[in-house]
Amino acid sequence: MARVWQVPAEAGGPESYRLLIVPGSGCPAVLRASGDRWRLAFPGASVWVLQKPWLDPSGECAPEFAARDRLSHWQQAALAAMPGLPGDERPWVVLALSEGAEIAPALVEALPGAMALLTVGASGRDPADVAELLYGQDPGWQRLRRQAQGPGDDRLIVDGRSLGYWRDLLAWRVEPALRGMRQPWVRVWGDDDELIPAEAYAPSALGSARHAGLRCDWPVPGGDHALQGPRGDGFLALGRWLLARVREGGVWRCDR
Repeated sequence: MARVWQVPAEAGGPESYRLLIVPGSGCPAVLRASGDRWRLAFPGASVWVLQKPWLDPSGECAPEFAARDRLSHWQQAALAAMPGLPGDERPWVVLALSEGAEIAPALVEALPGAMALLTVGASGRDPADVAELLYGQDPGWQRLRRQAQGPGDDRLIVDGRSLGYWRDLLAWRVEPALRGMRQPWVRVWGDDDELIPAEAYAPSALGSARHAGLRCDWPVPGGDHALQGPRGDGFLALGRWLLARVREGGVWRCDR
């Protein structure tokens, strides 16, 4: 099952809000080694990390990880872990990294006191649509699509992931859930993202339907998929902006 762990806080540091980090695809053990980075990037936050299932005690991927990791299982396990998070008067902000954004709306809905959702390296479009932008008529991609639509076992490994993973990804719908969120959604990305095509981040790519809550776009100039670029770590500016919004009592504005 999934579990949550807290990044050790600086002794005596004030904590204005709580931040839940939702990792992306693959094995996220690197997050545990990144505690100092998150603590530095998000001052004033009590930082918690949602850890994927099927990791061994050292935090590395267990042998069954590739066969069992898929969006539907990840979302179910993440929701089951929500009661393990502390509850007090401080608000929660959900920070979803890359593919973690696919399950983030469900977590925001399930988390009491959730103030906002920040997605990093995720366009908000349905993943199959983004994959089409990336791969289009590439023969390997078209072959994978046909195989996912066939009768093969869900645990069969194809291109490093299970058929069940590919089936979930091709059928997953995140756009309606994001559009229906009442909480603000801040869409953060590096404008030199090497994994997601720029057209996926275009405002028009999300269609003309209205969002129930505020949506802010936050491109990081020169940043890559992880917001790293010639100006340094894009998470640092994001963390300062986020702390200012929280200290203003959750008054959300898109200005920087």
